[in-house]
Amino acid sequence: MTKKHETLFWRLKGKSQEELVVLLEHLVQRQPEVEAVLELLVELPLSGTSVPEKQSRKHTIDPAAIRRQADVAFDRAGDDWDAAGRAAVELEQIYVIGQDFAQAGAWVNAQIVYATLAEEILS
Repeated sequence: MTKKHETLFWRLKGKSQEELVVLLEHLVQRQPEVEAVLELLVELPLSGTSVPEKQSRKHTIDPAAIRRQADVAFDRAGDDWDAAGRAAVELEQIYVIGQDFAQAGAWVNAQIVYATLAEEILS
């Protein structure tokens, strides 16, 4: 993490929950594709929560959120010679979200990420 990122995250930690929600609303308005990422990340159990809290989160993610992210990755990549490499970088970020779910023990959500991502890549 760069010093610039550390400074930003330090400043964000000082914000209230309401302020953070307003910041996220502004971010989604400016970059609508971020909404699909947030839909997934909001379901990811955070490392600071206790085990009972993690286990109580049984909400499964919507595969449509994965599809939207994959579509954005392919759209942004373009159609020139380097498109596959650019798409792969963004698709790997989606894969990492699946890994995060798996590491948190949220196996159903991890499977949804992996299966939907594979379907989108092969379609």
